[in-house]
Order: sequence, then C-alpha cells, then structure tokens
Amino acid sequence: MSLVVAKFSKFGNGKAALEVFDKFGDFGIVANGDTYYLTIDALCRRFMFDSAWSVCQKMIDAQVLPDGDKVGEIISWLCKRGKAKDAHLLYTLVMVREQYPTCSSAALLIGSLSREDQTVKLALEMLDDFHEEAQIYAIKPTSAVIIGLCRMKDVEEAKNLLLKMIREGPRLLEMLLSIWSSVAMLKLGIRKRGLTGFTGAWNGKCYGDVKAGED
Repeated sequence: MSLVVAKFSKFGNGKAALEVFDKFGDFGIVANGDTYYLTIDALCRRFMFDSAWSVCQKMIDAQVLPDGDKVGEIISWLCKRGKAKDAHLLYTLVMVREQYPTCSSAALLIGSLSREDQTVKLALEMLDDFHEEAQIYAIKPTSAVIIGLCRMKDVEEAKNLLLKMIREGPRLLEMLLSIWSSVAMLKLGIRKRGLTGFTGAWNGKCYGDVKAGED
C-alpha cells in the first residue's frame, strides 16, 4: 500500500493518497516514515493543508519519522503555514533521534520562532545546534534571534549573542550582519543602555574591513 501512496504522491493526488493512508489502520498495516512523508507531500501539493497537518500530528504521535532531509521539508512547510511551534516539536523529536534535518530548514525554523516573543528563547537554544562547519547557515537566523531579543528589550542577551557571533562566526559575513543587528538595536533605543561605544567601534571596523576587501 505504501507503493500506492507513493504513486499518488508522484502525481500530486492528495485526496487519493489520504484515502489509501486512512486504510492502513483498517488492514492492520503500520505506516513507515516515508509513507507519512509521501502522504503529507501529496496533500500539500493540492493545498490540503488541514489534512496534511492532521497526518503530521499522527506521525509525531507515532514517533515514526522519515529521514532528516524529508523531515526538513516538513519543517519548512509547517513554518510557511505559521506553525513554527509545531515544527519545533518535530525538530526536537528528530534531534533526539539524531535524524538531523537540513540546515536550511533549521534556519527557517529559527527565523519563524524569532518573530514571536514567546518563542524567541526556543530559537536562541536552537543556535547551539549549528556545528562549526554549518556556521555559514547560522548567520541569518542569528540575526533574526538578535532582532527578536531586541524587540523583547532583552538587551544583555542580544549583546551576548552578538559578541559570540563576532567571536565565532564567519568573518566578513558576520561583520556585515553585525552592522544590520546594531542598527536594529539603535532603532529600539538601546543606544541609551550603554552599547553606544560598542556598536560605533564595531561599525567602524566593519566599514574599514569591507573597504579593504574591495581594494
């Protein structure tokens, strides 16, 4: 039956894929991770998002997951549908199982979580999952977290994260990003909170390094 679901998924027939998927229980068949993924994929192609989310919930409850790349696609879909908290639940599950999703999907999730005050700290915790080789993917999400923290007026945490990014991240790109983050801080009035010297000195250094790179 999984092959039938795969066939319907290939042609984007979401309704038929869901009907076959729903028969698994009737025949005592346990769906595997790929079957969940293919059903969700077929439903998303037909914009049947409520049904897709229902299947996704069953997948999470059963803790039966496809490989990391496919989980990454599901996480991306959830984020684009405004379900970042649900995507984080799925992310947590796959990380525990060491079925790591793609860096791009993790970055998208961090950005989505950073948009809401109540989930910024979840995004902050996720930054630790980017190992050294994947730091290039952490630039944009780190910026999103910094801006989220600034929005919450959590100045010290934003400053600490910015310093860590400068210390550990990719050199030129982190400098350009720190300018953007610093501007966001200043717009929120953080200049009055003791960061004036820090941001000013760093912006000057960034500008000098960028100009040097152009020569």
